[in-house]
Amino acid sequence: MAQSFTAIPAEYLEEMEELTDEEYGRLIRALQRYSMTGEAITAEGNERFYAKRVMAQEDRYQANYYEAAQKRANAGKKGAASRWKAEENSPAEDSTAISANGKNSTAISANGKNGNIETETETEIETETETETDITPLKPPKGGKRGERDADFDRFWAAYPRKVGKEAARKAFAKADVPIDTLLTAIAAQRASPQWRRDDGQYIPQPATWLNQGRWEDEITAPSTPIQSAGQPPTTSARAELERMQKLREQIRRG
Repeated sequence: MAQSFTAIPAEYLEEMEELTDEEYGRLIRALQRYSMTGEAITAEGNERFYAKRVMAQEDRYQANYYEAAQKRANAGKKGAASRWKAEENSPAEDSTAISANGKNSTAISANGKNGNIETETETEIETETETETDITPLKPPKGGKRGERDADFDRFWAAYPRKVGKEAARKAFAKADVPIDTLLTAIAAQRASPQWRRDDGQYIPQPATWLNQGRWEDEITAPSTPIQSAGQPPTTSARAELERMQKLREQIRRG
């Protein structure tokens, strides 16, 4: 089928750069003739080595074009048929209109020939109209689970000793499905650990990291105590610290 246009991809310039301008021009002219008339390309110069390639490419372009055009045509026919069917099944339009003076007016044709329109105005006008309005009252927002989690995050943020990356911590907190009491208990226990107390809290992880890595489940290492002589019981302060750490670990396990 004759084409009114010819597809000349930009890649031809790079692919055929070894051709002279004259050879390239002859090839493109022959290609346009092939697109319009179907006459095969015959050439004697170096462009003959590209003749089959460009004709095959043109055939593919034409096939794709006509396939797409046919699909659009079929879709248009289906759309028109659907609209016609919808119009046939739709109820007749109400011919009652409202005139400028507020009276009910009915548009009727003066005769069935010329299509002129006359207006027949009703003399009786209802002075009172009753309007029914369906208004759904707005309900105040409820806190719900989201509100509770926001409040829990505030408690977490107040308890966590390192106040950095609050928004990242908020997102990590939302993902962690852990009771707030479990987190607070773990924070209280880890604040007394050697790692968190070392160098003024330099090794306390960021809150988002702590949450994302599930650090509330970390095992707490008891702080080191002075070395006791063999057979000598621990000092009162060391024993009290050990007992406190054991209680905190039990609370974390019970969650």
